[in-house]
Amino acid sequence: MPPGAKPGGTPPGGAVPSAPLPSYLTVSPDIKAMLDRLEKSEKDEKTSKNDLATLITIATEVKRSPDELQHIRQEADATTDQLLRLIPGPVGDLLRPLADRPSLVKAVAGIGDVKAVGLAVTDFKEDKFGAIVAVETKTENTTKDIEKSLKNAAPIAAKLAEALLGLKLQAFDANNPGVALALPMPAGGVGGNPGGAAPAGIPPGGVAPMLDEDAGKDGKLVLDRRVKLISVSMEVSPTVPLYQQAMKAVEQMVPVVKGDAELVSARSRIHELASATQLYLKAKGHFPRGALPRSLDAARGIDWRPDQRLSWVVDLLPYFSEGDAGSIDREGGWNEGRNLAHAMRIIPQVIDPRIHSPARVQYPGDANSSGYGATHYIGMAGVGLDAAEYSSDDAATAKKRGVFGYERVTRKDEVKIPAQTIVLIMVPGEHKAPWMAGGGATVRGVSEEIDCVQAFVCTSYPAKPGGLKTKWDGKRGTLAVMADGKVRFIPADVDPAIFRAMCTVAQTERIARFADLCPMIESEDGPELKSGPITPPVPPVIPPVVPPVAPPAGKPEVKPADKAGEKPADKPPVPAATPPKAPSAP
Repeated sequence: MPPGAKPGGTPPGGAVPSAPLPSYLTVSPDIKAMLDRLEKSEKDEKTSKNDLATLITIATEVKRSPDELQHIRQEADATTDQLLRLIPGPVGDLLRPLADRPSLVKAVAGIGDVKAVGLAVTDFKEDKFGAIVAVETKTENTTKDIEKSLKNAAPIAAKLAEALLGLKLQAFDANNPGVALALPMPAGGVGGNPGGAAPAGIPPGGVAPMLDEDAGKDGKLVLDRRVKLISVSMEVSPTVPLYQQAMKAVEQMVPVVKGDAELVSARSRIHELASATQLYLKAKGHFPRGALPRSLDAARGIDWRPDQRLSWVVDLLPYFSEGDAGSIDREGGWNEGRNLAHAMRIIPQVIDPRIHSPARVQYPGDANSSGYGATHYIGMAGVGLDAAEYSSDDAATAKKRGVFGYERVTRKDEVKIPAQTIVLIMVPGEHKAPWMAGGGATVRGVSEEIDCVQAFVCTSYPAKPGGLKTKWDGKRGTLAVMADGKVRFIPADVDPAIFRAMCTVAQTERIARFADLCPMIESEDGPELKSGPITPPVPPVIPPVVPPVAPPAGKPEVKPADKAGEKPADKPPVPAATPPKAPSAP
């Protein structure tokens, strides 16, 4: 029995169960069946509970149009060549002749008959990695074609693992666990065996008894076919350097996958962003700094530039529903060290699906090919393209300063008219804006030129589907989070002078008909919550209870009547006092 094989013919690494387990009521039958097959249950003897034996499970349907299927079948030959060329360098030169090209071509052509594909990670430890890949097809013949190709590919993959990773793996067929799969015989024969005949001791089919146990000392690959389902399970004991490389790859992959999952929803979360600014303001007494401070080290004699520091979004993370800034290095660069994984995350509160701008930022030649999470909202610095650099004690720029600055914070009492002061504003996606980067990516000023509004126009008025028609429907403009926590639409044709005033904290004149000029946008989840102070309700006035006075002895009790001949009327109940309404913010 090969190492790792279980009694009763169970293949090493375990086989995918043939009977589906009950779960998942809201997914398609094909995906449900695949998930059930991958998520094997193991019974805990102490608790008598069934625990999933998988860490991560992914399944997807495979749907293709008739034209796509025809194209795949026609291009099967060329696709096979491309797959074979993926084997790198001298190792590829050695192994390519061993590939059974006819069966590989048939397997590629059979892709159109695949119903579902799944992946389950069963172990991820320093001394053990386990995974299962499964494919379900529409016909048993297609599964057999894929099986034949995989029987040739599995030992080739084992050889590649030894050549590239230093791992000695062995490949098995679960339906014949007593022997290991061997490399197929190349056309023309090997070792003096003309016509591809197998050497002595190797049975037909390219399968050799496993005599050298050292060949599989680092792990095994197990191929298993059950009618229309075929799976390859893997158990590997990685080396420490290999495990560390894998962990690094996973650390980079997880935020990318999580971010992509966040983008599934097409709902804007700008109201959560607005709420976070108010929660921060209440807790700190001021708005966030435009670029977080970063200390100098002994080897550095000049200050860090704003774009080498972290942005204001980092300070708001703890105020988001799923925010977590605990492991961010506030003294590091935004794309360095452990901050790199954070920078790759998508923060849904600063992404707006309505403007169709990229959710990731990529730089040519950057080692991080996955890109960095973007922001569609920037902090308003004031009037002037260099407004983020204005000092808080400079009288010359006092009336031009906005909420955000690289080296300053804005206190609550400095904002004279919060309802008409812009804190954050939506911007087009033409400029690269990683959410975690300080500097011009996340803080900008407004031009002093006449067309200052146009640089921010990037969306249309967000009318509610099925709602009442308004004069704003179809208008272009932008969205802004105001200092009072409201979200407002700013039309493209707003007076530039009024727009510039809205970008400053020192404005003293109220804008006429402001609510009609820049309408408030309610949350998609319901009416917008009031951000002003909430007046507690006044408790109802309850009249004192007066005990009834007993009539003198011998005299009946008499109740007054409303009218002659009518029965005595009961007193009307004393109404409870109505709580006063909370004052509305301007």
